[in-house]
Amino acid sequence: MRQLAPKLTYPVFLIDDLSELLSWIKEQPFSGIRILADENTAQFCVPKFHRKFADNEQFKIISGEHNKTLEACVPVWTWLGDTLTSRNHCLLNVGGGVVGDLGGFVAATFKRGVPFIQVPTTLLAMVDASVGGKVGIDFRHYKNQIGAFAHPKSVFIFPGFLETLPIRELRAGLAEIIKHHLIADKDAFFNLIETPEEEINLIQLIEHSIKTKASIVLQDEQEQSIRKVLNLGHTVGHALESYFLAHHPEQSLLHGEAVAVGIIAEAYLAYVMKLISPTELDNIVSLILRYFVIPVWQSFEDEDIIQLMYHDKKNKSHTILFVLLDGLGKARIDIPVEKWLIMESLRFAQSLRESEQ
Repeated sequence: MRQLAPKLTYPVFLIDDLSELLSWIKEQPFSGIRILADENTAQFCVPKFHRKFADNEQFKIISGEHNKTLEACVPVWTWLGDTLTSRNHCLLNVGGGVVGDLGGFVAATFKRGVPFIQVPTTLLAMVDASVGGKVGIDFRHYKNQIGAFAHPKSVFIFPGFLETLPIRELRAGLAEIIKHHLIADKDAFFNLIETPEEEINLIQLIEHSIKTKASIVLQDEQEQSIRKVLNLGHTVGHALESYFLAHHPEQSLLHGEAVAVGIIAEAYLAYVMKLISPTELDNIVSLILRYFVIPVWQSFEDEDIIQLMYHDKKNKSHTILFVLLDGLGKARIDIPVEKWLIMESLRFAQSLRESEQ
Protein backbone atom coordinates (compact mmCIF):
# COMPACT_ATOMS: atom_id res chain seq x y z
CA MET A 1 0.00 0.00 0.00
CA ARG A 2 1.52 3.29 -1.14
CA GLN A 3 0.31 6.79 -0.41
CA LEU A 4 0.33 8.87 -3.59
CA ALA A 5 -0.40 12.38 -2.32
CA PRO A 6 0.92 12.63 1.26
CA LYS A 7 0.34 16.38 1.59
CA LEU A 8 -3.43 16.12 1.15
CA THR A 9 -5.49 16.14 4.34
CA TYR A 10 -6.69 12.62 3.54
CA PRO A 11 -4.67 9.64 2.28
CA VAL A 12 -4.83 8.41 -1.31
CA PHE A 13 -3.63 4.82 -1.34
CA LEU A 14 -2.58 2.69 -4.29
CA ILE A 15 -3.17 -0.92 -3.28
CA ASP A 16 -2.34 -4.29 -4.81
CA ASP A 17 -4.85 -6.26 -2.76
CA LEU A 18 -8.27 -5.38 -1.38
CA SER A 19 -7.25 -6.84 1.97
CA GLU A 20 -5.29 -3.63 2.48
CA LEU A 21 -8.54 -1.67 2.27
CA LEU A 22 -10.18 -3.98 4.79
CA SER A 23 -7.24 -3.76 7.18
CA TRP A 24 -7.27 0.04 7.09
CA ILE A 25 -11.02 0.16 7.75
CA LYS A 26 -10.69 -2.16 10.73
CA GLU A 27 -8.22 0.28 12.28
CA GLN A 28 -10.71 3.15 12.12
CA PRO A 29 -13.23 3.95 14.88
CA PHE A 30 -16.27 3.43 12.64
CA SER A 31 -19.48 2.02 14.12
CA GLY A 32 -20.06 0.19 10.87
CA ILE A 33 -19.82 0.36 7.08
CA ARG A 34 -22.46 1.14 4.50
CA ILE A 35 -21.68 0.32 0.86
CA LEU A 36 -23.01 2.31 -2.10
CA ALA A 37 -22.59 0.79 -5.56
CA ASP A 38 -24.33 0.64 -8.92
CA GLU A 39 -25.66 -2.49 -10.65
CA ASN A 40 -22.29 -3.09 -12.33
CA THR A 41 -19.94 -2.56 -9.40
CA ALA A 42 -22.33 -4.45 -7.13
CA GLN A 43 -21.90 -7.45 -9.43
CA PHE A 44 -18.22 -7.24 -10.41
CA CYS A 45 -16.41 -5.24 -7.71
CA VAL A 46 -18.17 -5.37 -4.35
CA PRO A 47 -18.13 -9.21 -4.16
CA LYS A 48 -14.34 -9.10 -4.07
CA PHE A 49 -14.54 -7.83 -0.49
CA HIS A 50 -18.22 -7.50 0.51
CA ARG A 51 -18.50 -10.95 2.07
CA LYS A 52 -15.66 -10.17 4.45
CA PHE A 53 -17.68 -7.58 6.33
CA ALA A 54 -19.94 -8.53 9.20
CA ASP A 55 -23.39 -7.01 9.45
CA ASN A 56 -22.81 -4.58 6.63
CA GLU A 57 -25.43 -2.96 4.46
CA GLN A 58 -25.41 -2.30 0.74
CA PHE A 59 -27.47 -0.09 -1.60
CA LYS A 60 -27.47 -0.03 -5.39
CA ILE A 61 -28.16 2.97 -7.58
CA ILE A 62 -28.65 2.86 -11.35
CA SER A 63 -25.49 3.63 -13.29
CA GLY A 64 -25.20 6.51 -15.75
CA GLU A 65 -24.87 10.29 -15.60
CA HIS A 66 -28.63 10.69 -16.12
CA ASN A 67 -29.09 9.18 -12.65
CA LYS A 68 -26.79 11.64 -10.85
CA THR A 69 -29.75 13.68 -9.68
CA LEU A 70 -31.44 14.99 -6.56
CA GLU A 71 -34.20 12.42 -7.08
CA ALA A 72 -31.62 9.62 -6.97
CA CYS A 73 -30.34 10.88 -3.61
CA VAL A 74 -33.68 10.49 -1.84
CA PRO A 75 -33.74 6.67 -1.72
CA VAL A 76 -30.12 6.65 -0.56
CA TRP A 77 -30.86 9.07 2.28
CA THR A 78 -33.93 6.96 3.11
CA TRP A 79 -31.85 3.79 3.21
CA LEU A 80 -29.29 5.42 5.49
CA GLY A 81 -32.06 6.47 7.83
CA ASP A 82 -33.81 3.10 7.76
CA THR A 83 -30.57 1.29 8.62
CA LEU A 84 -29.99 3.64 11.58
CA THR A 85 -26.80 5.00 10.08
CA SER A 86 -25.08 7.30 12.54
CA ARG A 87 -22.35 9.89 12.12
CA ASN A 88 -19.93 7.22 13.30
CA HIS A 89 -20.72 4.97 10.35
CA CYS A 90 -18.78 5.25 7.10
CA LEU A 91 -20.16 5.19 3.56
CA LEU A 92 -17.98 3.24 1.13
CA ASN A 93 -18.59 4.51 -2.42
CA VAL A 94 -17.62 1.74 -4.84
CA GLY A 95 -17.95 2.86 -8.44
CA GLY A 96 -17.13 5.41 -11.09
CA GLY A 97 -17.64 9.15 -11.01
CA VAL A 98 -21.42 8.97 -10.62
CA VAL A 99 -21.25 6.76 -7.52
CA GLY A 100 -18.40 8.80 -6.06
CA ASP A 101 -20.01 12.19 -6.73
CA LEU A 102 -23.50 11.22 -5.61
CA GLY A 103 -22.31 9.09 -2.69
CA GLY A 104 -20.00 11.82 -1.47
CA PHE A 105 -22.81 14.38 -1.70
CA VAL A 106 -25.21 12.10 0.17
CA ALA A 107 -22.61 11.50 2.89
CA ALA A 108 -21.76 15.19 3.18
CA THR A 109 -25.41 16.13 3.70
CA PHE A 110 -26.84 13.20 5.72
CA LYS A 111 -27.00 14.27 9.38
CA ARG A 112 -24.75 17.18 8.35
CA GLY A 113 -22.01 14.80 7.36
CA VAL A 114 -21.00 11.18 7.78
CA PRO A 115 -17.53 9.89 6.89
CA PHE A 116 -17.07 8.41 3.42
CA ILE A 117 -14.38 6.54 1.53
CA GLN A 118 -13.95 6.69 -2.23
CA VAL A 119 -13.16 3.41 -3.99
CA PRO A 120 -13.09 4.37 -7.68
CA THR A 121 -13.55 1.53 -10.15
CA THR A 122 -13.11 3.36 -13.48
CA LEU A 123 -9.94 4.90 -14.87
CA LEU A 124 -11.59 8.31 -15.09
CA ALA A 125 -12.67 8.21 -11.44
CA MET A 126 -9.23 7.02 -10.34
CA VAL A 127 -7.34 9.83 -12.03
CA ASP A 128 -9.81 12.65 -11.43
CA ALA A 129 -13.20 12.38 -9.74
CA SER A 130 -12.13 10.59 -6.55
CA VAL A 131 -9.38 13.10 -5.66
CA GLY A 132 -9.91 16.75 -4.88
CA GLY A 133 -12.77 16.85 -2.38
CA LYS A 134 -15.59 17.82 -4.76
CA VAL A 135 -18.94 16.05 -4.49
CA GLY A 136 -22.22 16.85 -6.16
CA ILE A 137 -25.08 16.09 -8.50
CA ASP A 138 -26.50 17.43 -11.75
CA PHE A 139 -29.60 19.61 -11.71
CA ARG A 140 -31.93 20.18 -14.68
CA HIS A 141 -29.25 18.57 -16.86
CA TYR A 142 -26.66 21.14 -15.77
CA LYS A 143 -23.46 19.44 -14.68
CA ASN A 144 -22.62 19.44 -10.96
CA GLN A 145 -24.88 22.40 -10.19
CA ILE A 146 -25.55 21.26 -6.62
CA GLY A 147 -22.68 20.09 -4.48
CA ALA A 148 -20.08 20.79 -1.86
CA PHE A 149 -16.41 20.61 -1.04
CA ALA A 150 -16.15 17.60 1.25
CA HIS A 151 -13.06 15.53 1.95
CA PRO A 152 -13.28 11.73 2.09
CA LYS A 153 -11.67 9.85 4.94
CA SER A 154 -9.51 8.16 2.32
CA VAL A 155 -9.29 7.11 -1.31
CA PHE A 156 -8.29 3.58 -2.31
CA ILE A 157 -7.06 2.99 -5.86
CA PHE A 158 -7.15 -0.69 -6.81
CA PRO A 159 -6.04 -1.07 -10.46
CA GLY A 160 -7.41 -4.61 -10.52
CA PHE A 161 -10.88 -3.13 -11.00
CA LEU A 162 -9.84 -1.87 -14.44
CA GLU A 163 -9.94 -5.45 -15.69
CA THR A 164 -13.75 -5.29 -15.48
CA LEU A 165 -14.00 -2.27 -17.83
CA PRO A 166 -14.80 -2.22 -21.55
CA ILE A 167 -12.27 -0.45 -23.79
CA ARG A 168 -14.58 2.55 -24.22
CA GLU A 169 -14.54 3.23 -20.47
CA LEU A 170 -10.77 2.90 -20.31
CA ARG A 171 -10.32 5.36 -23.14
CA ALA A 172 -12.71 7.80 -21.47
CA GLY A 173 -10.27 7.98 -18.58
CA LEU A 174 -7.46 8.93 -20.94
CA ALA A 175 -9.15 12.29 -21.60
CA GLU A 176 -8.45 13.46 -18.05
CA ILE A 177 -4.93 12.04 -18.21
CA ILE A 178 -4.24 13.96 -21.42
CA LYS A 179 -5.65 17.08 -19.75
CA HIS A 180 -3.26 16.73 -16.81
CA HIS A 181 -0.34 16.37 -19.21
CA LEU A 182 -1.40 19.42 -21.21
CA ILE A 183 -1.69 21.74 -18.23
CA ALA A 184 1.32 20.58 -16.25
CA ASP A 185 3.77 18.26 -18.06
CA LYS A 186 4.48 18.65 -21.77
CA ASP A 187 7.18 15.94 -21.66
CA ALA A 188 4.59 13.43 -20.42
CA PHE A 189 2.28 14.61 -23.21
CA PHE A 190 4.88 13.84 -25.87
CA ASN A 191 5.67 10.50 -24.22
CA LEU A 192 2.00 9.59 -24.52
CA ILE A 193 2.02 10.55 -28.20
CA GLU A 194 4.99 8.26 -28.80
CA THR A 195 3.58 5.31 -26.81
CA PRO A 196 1.35 2.80 -28.66
CA GLU A 197 -1.90 2.08 -26.85
CA GLU A 198 -0.93 -1.52 -26.10
CA GLU A 199 2.24 -0.32 -24.35
CA ILE A 200 0.62 2.26 -22.08
CA ASN A 201 1.40 1.72 -18.40
CA LEU A 202 -1.88 2.63 -16.72
CA ILE A 203 -0.52 2.46 -13.18
CA GLN A 204 2.16 5.01 -14.01
CA LEU A 205 -0.42 7.26 -15.63
CA ILE A 206 -2.73 6.97 -12.61
CA GLU A 207 0.09 7.92 -10.25
CA HIS A 208 1.14 10.85 -12.44
CA SER A 209 -2.40 12.23 -12.71
CA ILE A 210 -3.14 11.94 -9.00
CA LYS A 211 0.11 13.69 -8.09
CA THR A 212 -0.55 16.41 -10.67
CA LYS A 213 -4.08 17.04 -9.47
CA ALA A 214 -3.11 16.92 -5.79
CA SER A 215 -0.33 19.48 -6.28
CA ILE A 216 -2.80 21.89 -7.89
CA VAL A 217 -5.60 21.28 -5.39
CA LEU A 218 -3.24 21.94 -2.47
CA GLN A 219 -2.67 25.45 -3.79
CA ASP A 220 -6.38 26.26 -4.10
CA GLU A 221 -8.85 23.83 -2.53
CA GLN A 222 -11.91 26.05 -3.06
CA GLU A 223 -11.21 26.65 -6.77
CA GLN A 224 -10.80 30.42 -6.53
CA SER A 225 -7.75 30.64 -8.80
CA ILE A 226 -5.14 28.11 -9.94
CA ARG A 227 -7.37 25.05 -9.45
CA LYS A 228 -9.46 26.27 -12.37
CA VAL A 229 -6.77 24.97 -14.76
CA LEU A 230 -8.17 21.50 -14.06
CA ASN A 231 -11.22 22.59 -16.06
CA LEU A 232 -9.39 22.59 -19.38
CA GLY A 233 -11.79 21.08 -21.91
CA HIS A 234 -14.68 21.21 -19.46
CA THR A 235 -16.43 24.43 -20.54
CA VAL A 236 -17.23 22.90 -23.91
CA GLY A 237 -17.20 19.34 -22.54
CA HIS A 238 -19.78 19.87 -19.80
CA ALA A 239 -22.06 21.74 -22.19
CA LEU A 240 -21.85 18.93 -24.75
CA GLU A 241 -22.44 16.30 -22.08
CA SER A 242 -25.48 18.18 -20.77
CA TYR A 243 -26.88 18.75 -24.26
CA PHE A 244 -26.61 15.10 -25.28
CA LEU A 245 -28.06 14.03 -21.93
CA ALA A 246 -31.10 16.26 -22.41
CA HIS A 247 -31.67 16.03 -26.17
CA HIS A 248 -29.94 12.88 -27.43
CA PRO A 249 -30.17 10.35 -24.57
CA GLU A 250 -30.03 7.53 -27.12
CA GLN A 251 -26.56 8.78 -28.09
CA SER A 252 -24.81 8.31 -24.77
CA LEU A 253 -21.75 10.48 -24.26
CA LEU A 254 -19.34 9.57 -21.48
CA HIS A 255 -17.80 12.39 -19.47
CA GLY A 256 -14.33 11.63 -20.80
CA GLU A 257 -15.60 11.61 -24.37
CA ALA A 258 -17.18 15.04 -23.91
CA VAL A 259 -14.02 16.40 -22.31
CA ALA A 260 -11.95 15.04 -25.20
CA VAL A 261 -14.04 17.08 -27.66
CA GLY A 262 -13.79 20.02 -25.28
CA ILE A 263 -10.00 19.79 -25.28
CA ILE A 264 -9.97 19.93 -29.08
CA ALA A 265 -12.34 22.92 -29.24
CA GLU A 266 -10.52 24.81 -26.52
CA ALA A 267 -7.13 24.02 -28.07
CA TYR A 268 -8.48 25.57 -31.26
CA LEU A 269 -9.40 28.71 -29.29
CA ALA A 270 -5.85 28.84 -27.90
CA TYR A 271 -4.49 28.48 -31.43
CA VAL A 272 -6.66 31.31 -32.79
CA MET A 273 -5.50 33.50 -29.90
CA LYS A 274 -1.88 32.59 -30.73
CA LEU A 275 -1.33 30.88 -27.38
CA ILE A 276 -0.28 27.61 -29.06
CA SER A 277 1.28 26.94 -32.44
CA PRO A 278 -0.29 25.12 -35.39
CA THR A 279 2.03 22.17 -34.67
CA GLU A 280 0.93 22.03 -31.05
CA LEU A 281 -2.73 22.08 -32.12
CA ASP A 282 -2.05 19.27 -34.60
CA ASN A 283 -0.36 17.18 -31.89
CA ILE A 284 -3.31 17.62 -29.53
CA VAL A 285 -5.88 16.78 -32.21
CA SER A 286 -3.98 13.71 -33.43
CA LEU A 287 -3.66 12.29 -29.90
CA ILE A 288 -7.34 12.84 -29.11
CA LEU A 289 -8.47 11.31 -32.40
CA ARG A 290 -6.35 8.24 -31.71
CA TYR A 291 -8.66 7.33 -28.85
CA PHE A 292 -11.93 9.21 -29.41
CA VAL A 293 -14.60 9.62 -32.09
CA ILE A 294 -16.15 13.06 -32.37
CA PRO A 295 -19.91 12.80 -31.70
CA VAL A 296 -22.38 14.15 -34.24
CA TRP A 297 -24.56 17.17 -33.62
CA GLN A 298 -26.29 19.52 -36.04
CA SER A 299 -24.98 23.01 -36.74
CA PHE A 300 -28.20 24.59 -35.47
CA GLU A 301 -27.55 22.95 -32.11
CA ASP A 302 -24.38 24.98 -31.60
CA GLU A 303 -26.43 27.87 -30.20
CA ASP A 304 -28.10 25.62 -27.61
CA ILE A 305 -24.76 24.13 -26.61
CA ILE A 306 -23.35 27.62 -26.07
CA GLN A 307 -26.35 28.59 -23.97
CA LEU A 308 -25.49 25.73 -21.64
CA MET A 309 -22.01 27.23 -21.21
CA TYR A 310 -23.60 30.22 -19.48
CA HIS A 311 -24.33 27.87 -16.55
CA ASP A 312 -20.64 26.99 -16.14
CA LYS A 313 -19.46 27.51 -12.55
CA LYS A 314 -16.35 29.43 -13.63
CA ASN A 315 -18.31 32.26 -15.23
CA LYS A 316 -18.49 35.81 -13.92
CA SER A 317 -21.04 38.53 -14.72
CA HIS A 318 -22.78 36.38 -17.34
CA THR A 319 -19.53 36.05 -19.27
CA ILE A 320 -18.35 32.63 -20.44
CA LEU A 321 -14.80 32.14 -19.19
CA PHE A 322 -12.39 29.53 -20.48
CA VAL A 323 -9.23 27.79 -19.38
CA LEU A 324 -6.87 27.97 -22.36
CA LEU A 325 -3.45 26.51 -22.95
CA ASP A 326 -0.51 28.89 -22.90
CA GLY A 327 1.84 26.60 -24.75
CA LEU A 328 2.02 22.93 -23.80
CA GLY A 329 2.34 22.27 -20.08
CA LYS A 330 0.79 25.59 -18.99
CA ALA A 331 -2.66 27.16 -18.93
CA ARG A 332 -4.38 30.48 -18.34
CA ILE A 333 -7.65 30.88 -16.44
CA ASP A 334 -10.65 33.21 -16.75
CA ILE A 335 -10.25 33.95 -20.46
CA PRO A 336 -13.38 35.50 -22.02
CA VAL A 337 -14.15 34.34 -25.56
CA GLU A 338 -16.59 35.93 -27.97
CA LYS A 339 -19.60 33.89 -28.97
CA TRP A 340 -18.73 33.76 -32.69
CA LEU A 341 -15.35 32.25 -31.87
CA ILE A 342 -16.91 29.63 -29.60
CA MET A 343 -19.20 28.72 -32.52
CA GLU A 344 -16.14 28.44 -34.75
CA SER A 345 -14.43 26.10 -32.28
CA LEU A 346 -17.48 23.81 -32.29
CA ARG A 347 -17.47 23.78 -36.09
CA PHE A 348 -13.76 22.97 -36.03
CA ALA A 349 -14.40 19.94 -33.81
CA GLN A 350 -17.22 18.80 -36.09
CA SER A 351 -15.03 19.18 -39.17
CA LEU A 352 -12.67 16.59 -37.70
CA ARG A 353 -15.57 14.13 -37.54
CA GLU A 354 -16.40 14.86 -41.16
CA SER A 355 -12.79 14.40 -42.23
CA GLU A 356 -12.74 10.95 -40.61
CA GLN A 357 -15.72 9.72 -42.64
